[in-house]
Amino acid sequence: MNRRAILLSSLAILMLFASIAPVFGCREREWERGTFTQGIVQFNTSSGAQWMTGNILHAIGGSAISYVYGSPWGNSLSGSGTTVYFELDTVSLIGRSVDTVVDTYAKGTVVGTIFNKINGAGPYTYFGPTFTFNLDGKTGTITQGATYVGGLISGFATKYGISGDLKGLRTIETYTGVNIKVGPLAGVIVIDNTVSYQLRG
Repeated sequence: MNRRAILLSSLAILMLFASIAPVFGCREREWERGTFTQGIVQFNTSSGAQWMTGNILHAIGGSAISYVYGSPWGNSLSGSGTTVYFELDTVSLIGRSVDTVVDTYAKGTVVGTIFNKINGAGPYTYFGPTFTFNLDGKTGTITQGATYVGGLISGFATKYGISGDLKGLRTIETYTGVNIKVGPLAGVIVIDNTVSYQLRG
């Protein structure tokens, strides 16, 4: 092979590497993963359509507002929920419900579905973070280790981010809580929520 042919071959190889180097350099963004605990307060703002069958109270279309405290991307600016389905045995106070939620943060919006179990009434000790809220004209402090009395709830949720820096966020959440019926926070729903998440960085 003459010198000119070697030079042309070398030039072709250099051009090939130059064209594929940007592909190697363009890495897919990595997933950030973690687990954290949130505190949530919620108020029901509308009971929606309700009806009874025997002892069972049914409802659809109810609405609520909420404040979410303690996520890595900040606290919520606003939160809203809608009742897809609700049923409660008015004698045992056992029931279940499904809600859809929209939580708005400075960094983006998160939507999801919550599957609730209503577990009767009694005392509930809150182990989530201490925080102060001001929501819909109601203010108060939810204190770690405090015991509240009311309707006991538990459940899980799946959520995902749809806008801003939170687009692509995925969460799986499990929680316990209480719909407080006694004391100055009566009417407030308090949630201790454990969140496992992944977010593309």
